[in-house]
Amino acid sequence: MATICRFVNEVARDKIKALPWRASFPLGLPTFQALERMLQTCSGAILVASPEVEGSPTPNVMLEFGLVAGRMGLSNVVLCKVDDVRIPSDLYSLTHIELKTVNQPEELHLSSEDQYLLRDWLTSLPETLKGIPTTNLVHGYTGRWDVKLKFDRWRDYPMTGKRFATMDGRLDLIIPPDGQHGFGLGQGDVFVYFPHEDSTGLETAADPLYEARFRTCWQAEEVRCQPSGEITYKARSLIRTCIGKPIGHLPDGGTLAQSDVTPWTFTWVLTPDLTNEFRMTIAVKTDVAVWSSASGEAEKHLGRYL
Repeated sequence: MATICRFVNEVARDKIKALPWRASFPLGLPTFQALERMLQTCSGAILVASPEVEGSPTPNVMLEFGLVAGRMGLSNVVLCKVDDVRIPSDLYSLTHIELKTVNQPEELHLSSEDQYLLRDWLTSLPETLKGIPTTNLVHGYTGRWDVKLKFDRWRDYPMTGKRFATMDGRLDLIIPPDGQHGFGLGQGDVFVYFPHEDSTGLETAADPLYEARFRTCWQAEEVRCQPSGEITYKARSLIRTCIGKPIGHLPDGGTLAQSDVTPWTFTWVLTPDLTNEFRMTIAVKTDVAVWSSASGEAEKHLGRYL
């Protein structure tokens, strides 16, 4: 371990400080609480597996490797193999750093090739800021959801005949591990179309009665995960901006001003799709009255963005 610490401090002494593993466990602090503190302050970890128990590393090393890799991500964890140590077969597919014992167990040799790999890994680690944790435990629903809605009622207008109002957007949620008191932010584009229609629902003109596109943003409050697997939350409108110039007028002859943002809250209910673990069905409606309501689906965005 001393060999690795010296190498880290020599390679990136101005940007990275090596914290010896034992220094992560101060006196009086329980082991897992100390690991939790380390996970919130370090941007990467190097674990050394040496043949200590019948050619295998101590179980603690493998347990700590799983914990750290699960929180930091495999790309931010390096596993070093000492001599001919036996590791679990599931880890053979990972790129390892090979260490060879020189004269005595405390001195380990690091090849020039592995020095290059380790140096490249060190310089790719994300920077950390004091007081801001690098990782945190969250509920599995945390993340970005791509959202598509179709309104059956929009601003008290029923979407009958060939009228339609749709929204494409995204919803970013941050939910604690217990699934309660989460929060988030949503944004999307709403497209509204009202044709000229007669009493039978047939269009009577080529040009629409009203057509507009809006960009909207809302705050997600009181986000909760129910025992059934549903997500519920309150949405509060923050801003709505018209994109371009609307065509025509609404059925009552009115238009929507840029500053006309209704302060009403909406209730969102997202229900798991039993055929796809990354998809939810959505039901949305205003709280005070059925002024606007919609249904649709949300799909978990699996890219890295938070």
